[in-house]
Amino acid sequence: MADADNEQAAPKGPSLVVILALVVGLTAVAGATGGGLGLFLAPTVSEAKKEEEAKKEETEEKAPEYSSGQRLKTLQPIVTNLAHPSSVFIRLESTVIFSKAPETDTEELAAKLTNDMLNFLRTLSVARLEGPSGILHLKTDLTEIARIRSEGLIEEVVISSLVVE
Repeated sequence: MADADNEQAAPKGPSLVVILALVVGLTAVAGATGGGLGLFLAPTVSEAKKEEEAKKEETEEKAPEYSSGQRLKTLQPIVTNLAHPSSVFIRLESTVIFSKAPETDTEELAAKLTNDMLNFLRTLSVARLEGPSGILHLKTDLTEIARIRSEGLIEEVVISSLVVE
């Protein structure tokens, strides 16, 4: 009977020492692999860093984005409500950059452009202005409106201040 009980006992699994040895061995292999990969990729990283520094020096040497022949015109602040929800107001202050000095007076063009921007802002919803991409899209749309109104005389619209309340 005693022999029958011993035979029915479950066979023992690997000992604790064997499990610890496997864990230590796998850790050593992982560490060696990581170190070897680091040594292999170190020259690539240093080359990429040198290329980045070279690009940075190139951008510092570039000519200014705007030339001295360009002219700025600050537009009157625009305050209006948005299309949805209509209880939300927007205040926009902007400046236009002319690609070349205009031959005619810019006051009339600025007044028409302010009116066009006001009409455009009234069609917007708050969701369209959310996040950095919303502001970038707004700037792109306003620049396009200005280019169309000025027949290509305006190069860019710069948003000085934007408050949505």
